[in-house]
Amino acid sequence: MARITLEEALARSSTVDREKLATTSEAEIRNYMRDDGYDPDTPIEPGRVVYPPRAVREQFGLTQAAFAAWIGVPLATLRNWEQGRTSPDPSARALMRMMAREPEAARRALGSVTPDLRRSRGHRPGS
Repeated sequence: MARITLEEALARSSTVDREKLATTSEAEIRNYMRDDGYDPDTPIEPGRVVYPPRAVREQFGLTQAAFAAWIGVPLATLRNWEQGRTSPDPSARALMRMMAREPEAARRALGSVTPDLRRSRGHRPGS
C-alpha cells in the first residue's frame, strides 16, 4: 500500500460520481443494501460503551505489569489489548466495565493492590 501525505490526498480529484449519487433514490439504496447482505428494516441495536483497558488501568494508577498481575492476565495479553493487536474477550470486557464503573467494588473483589504493584512515581509507602 502506498502512503501519501494529507496534502497529496487532498490534491487528488474525487472519484465519486456526484450526479449519480444525487439521483439515487431511497428504494435503490435499500436494494443495494439487500444486495450487500444487509436488511435495511432491521432495527439498529443500541451500542455499548467500551472501556479501554489502558484507561481503566490508568484510573487505578498502575503500571502495565502491576495491572496485569492484579487482574490475573499475562502482561503480553494486556499489552496486546492496549496496543490494539487483540481485543479483550467478553469476560475481560465485562471486568473492564465493572472496574471503570465501580472501582471500589473492583478493589473489594480483586483484593487491594500491594505497594510493590503501585507506580513508584509519586507514590510513597503508607500513602
